[in-house]
Amino acid sequence: METANDNVERLVDACERALGHRGVVMFECQGEERCWTAVCVNMDRSIELRVGEPSRGWRRWQPAPGETWLREHGFQHRAGAWSLPVAYGATPRTCADLMLAALRDGLGMPNDGVLVERLVHPGLISTAPGPPPPADAPHVEHIAHALESLAAHGRGKLSVEGGRPVETWAWVFVTNKGQLELSPEPPGDPGEYERDWWVDPGQDLRAEAVKLTAILHDELGRSPADPILVTFMDL
Repeated sequence: METANDNVERLVDACERALGHRGVVMFECQGEERCWTAVCVNMDRSIELRVGEPSRGWRRWQPAPGETWLREHGFQHRAGAWSLPVAYGATPRTCADLMLAALRDGLGMPNDGVLVERLVHPGLISTAPGPPPPADAPHVEHIAHALESLAAHGRGKLSVEGGRPVETWAWVFVTNKGQLELSPEPPGDPGEYERDWWVDPGQDLRAEAVKLTAILHDELGRSPADPILVTFMDL
């Protein structure tokens, strides 16, 4: 029979794995797709926790009771989710306890709910051409490593997010022709902003990382001091 401790242990394991590959691991309550949680580990190994939206039932015009609990415990509302950047150095056990509390008290997960893993988006992948940069390396080093890793992998896409809590900064896609499409995203409503460009995987990808990082910092105002979250999706 499943117990609350089983769910805690699953989430502890998820946090440890996310710390290992500096990425995202997501769980949801079996039979309740809206009731989900994820641990996100940034490149500097800082941690952000996420949960879904509390149900408002038929009173859709009123805040859900769980929203009050989430706000009181430091969660911030994002598009379709609530995020909590946790204190630096928080242990996997501390994070797991917070995630489970948010699911129960914020989203109303039943005490006998069973958590099942739904996705893993690593920040570091096995096809990388070399070791990853140190956790405290500047953004350009992490972005260059990610571009080289994606090119070596030859398919899929990666997301570059940043801030605390993080928001989308850029996307990189592998096209049908094997090129990389780099797509920086401005803050807020992108409107008519469009700065996509395409590069062949044999080009100097470090130079492309320098270009992308300069756009993020100098043109779009993204802070070089913010943590970044880089995750791979193997399409």
